Amino acid sequence: MKTKSYFLSLSTTVIILNILLGLGSIFLVERIQPAINKILEENAYSVSAAISMLEAISDHQENLLAEAQNQDAEPEAQILFWDNFENAKKNITLANETKIIQEIEKTATLFWSGDVTQKPELKNLISELAHINLKDMQKKRKKAESLSITGAWGLGFLLIFSLVLQLIFRSKILSGMIEPMEQIYNVLKDFSEGNPLRRFVEQKDNLMEIKKTGYLINTILDKSNEPKK
Repeated sequence: MKTKSYFLSLSTTVIILNILLGLGSIFLVERIQPAINKILEENAYSVSAAISMLEAISDHQENLLAEAQNQDAEPEAQILFWDNFENAKKNITLANETKIIQEIEKTATLFWSGDVTQKPELKNLISELAHINLKDMQKKRKKAESLSITGAWGLGFLLIFSLVLQLIFRSKILSGMIEPMEQIYNVLKDFSEGNPLRRFVEQKDNLMEIKKTGYLINTILDKSNEPKK
């Protein structure tokens, strides 16, 4: 193989591998980040809304409810509850959330109308809403971790392959070019210092141009030792 083609092919391969490593890193981040964002967008908001609804109907809010029933204005706890209920309703992402949301709405309407006996059932429904979202968050988290591990192994393999190729590239440069060039230098140096028998010794790993150069040097040295006519 010609020296130029040889080193161009090896260096191009190394460059391509490094580009693949960079693209792989970007791809990994792009796969993991949406998975994490999906957890926040689809589940965390629903869990937050559920917690706020539970706070609104907690024991210390019953006095506010009783006072509000004697007034025209809605109590602050009731406003907080329905605001968060609407947030949860807008963020339905799971198949079984719709039914729970409908049950919460029906039970909450009775509760805020004054039927405090609905409170345990309402709490259970809201807790179930939070539970299914937390369970889905765990599932998505495991998926994100799996993507991360798989991607890391893939990048690690590419990195190792790239390093191995670069070590081979380094070895080929040494054996195919650097070492024979040093030999050529030493042959010419020894010849100039009075050693007329020193010649270039061709090696198996020598590149074509190096072999040709060594052959020409040996030919020139042989001719220079011939008796002058």
